[in-house]
Amino acid sequence: MTIEWRDPPLAEKHRKRVWVERLAPLTERPGVWAMVMTFPKAQTAHQTASDLRKGLREIPPGKWLFETANGKEGWELFVMYVGAE
Repeated sequence: MTIEWRDPPLAEKHRKRVWVERLAPLTERPGVWAMVMTFPKAQTAHQTASDLRKGLREIPPGKWLFETANGKEGWELFVMYVGAE
């Protein structure tokens, strides 16, 4: 028998806040685009951007813009914090 030493997966409630944590630093630079994540497939990048636009994933409050682009190492997700609503 092999023992694998590692932490368990994050709790569901923490995973739901992953975008809050990832995007929070962008609120310090309104109006500036940031590439925040790379995806191996276009479909995943587009779906993530769509979910974020529709409010299906929790993000910090305010007005946001989301775009995807084909980068050198996969599909990139760009995000801009526009400002408070």
